[in-house]
Amino acid sequence: MYDDRRGKLRPADAYAVGKIIVEDLYAGNRPEHGRRGATTFRKISEMTDGRMSAQALYRCAAIYEMCKKLGLKPTFSNLGMSHLSLMLGLTTAQQKRLVNAAEKSNWSVERLRVETAKLRSARKTRKGRKPLPRCVRAVHQLDRFIDGRESLVEDLEALDEIDGKRAKELMGRVTEVQAQLATLHKALAKAARRR
Repeated sequence: MYDDRRGKLRPADAYAVGKIIVEDLYAGNRPEHGRRGATTFRKISEMTDGRMSAQALYRCAAIYEMCKKLGLKPTFSNLGMSHLSLMLGLTTAQQKRLVNAAEKSNWSVERLRVETAKLRSARKTRKGRKPLPRCVRAVHQLDRFIDGRESLVEDLEALDEIDGKRAKELMGRVTEVQAQLATLHKALAKAARRR
């Protein structure tokens, strides 16, 4: 595997690494950066003895997915990793237009940064419903457990089959969630008093 401490990562390298992550490790269903699970970008980084950071691995996976969605192989003459990274998070149509323009006209990274900034600022000024804060979205996700659509505790007897080490790991996760919920509860109580 490529060692990103020794030099610049090329788009073809990123594509190859991203393909392994997305198709082999996640069977085509990559989790979001930072999400915990059986395999995380941090754990993959550790498997490579830190030759690639979790952030670099995430970027590789995202670039692979972007190229796959656009139907492109990363055989660019004029685009590097910095160019491609700037386009992450844009719409597919915007990415396609920018890839073509930047490659054809040999845009510098700075020129592409200006173009992507324009697109992002236009998106922020659009009218529409304001996105919900992440903490509110998390509470909405918890609703399905509270209202009975799903249950956190319906198969507790299955815990008899897991080993002690795994049980301790899960307890740690539950403790982390409890701490975050307590912090959220205090913040919501403060917000409720303002009404």
